[in-house]
Amino acid sequence: MSRFPFFKDISGWDVLIVGGGRVALRKARVLSEFGVRLHAVAPAFDEGFSEVPAERILREFRPEDLQGARLCVAATDCRAVNARVAELCRERGIEVNVSDDPSLGTFHFPAMLRRGELTVALSTSGVSPLAARWARDCIAQTLPENFGDVLERMEAARRLAMRWLPDPDVRARALARAFERCMDGGPLPADGELEGMIRAFPCTELD
Repeated sequence: MSRFPFFKDISGWDVLIVGGGRVALRKARVLSEFGVRLHAVAPAFDEGFSEVPAERILREFRPEDLQGARLCVAATDCRAVNARVAELCRERGIEVNVSDDPSLGTFHFPAMLRRGELTVALSTSGVSPLAARWARDCIAQTLPENFGDVLERMEAARRLAMRWLPDPDVRARALARAFERCMDGGPLPADGELEGMIRAFPCTELD
């Protein structure tokens, strides 16, 4: 079944990872980039967990571990445990991802690409994560490595345009030109160049 994609602020959420292996570690690393409070419970942890800012609980999962959690990942090597975690989460209204049976979960992990404030997320609704990663890598090849810096410059350009260009149509054209300038392959424009470009734009349009 196709799932509706949306982006949600989960910063500050308590997130529980059930499992300590490589799959659990991979998902913990992704979630740690979004400002959550991570907790992980497992009888053993991959050594990579030492690099993840997560509270580690060294034992088997217990239902009370879900107390306070708003999101959970069931990623143990036992299908029965993962299914039980998913069942408990659904009963309690907790969003849950199940690594070995996506149909039991309420959300999927997309294949993600990040460049600064740009986040690209692709999903095949669990049909083929491999295909989603392939599509992500194709997109990555078309984006310049400094695209995060481009977005910072465009944020500055937008602030200037909001200040100096009250007409939304003119503002949109000015920002389109600023984006073209940022993507021309040369050094990114400094604040002074951006302001000059934005403030001069109405006059340019009238010539």
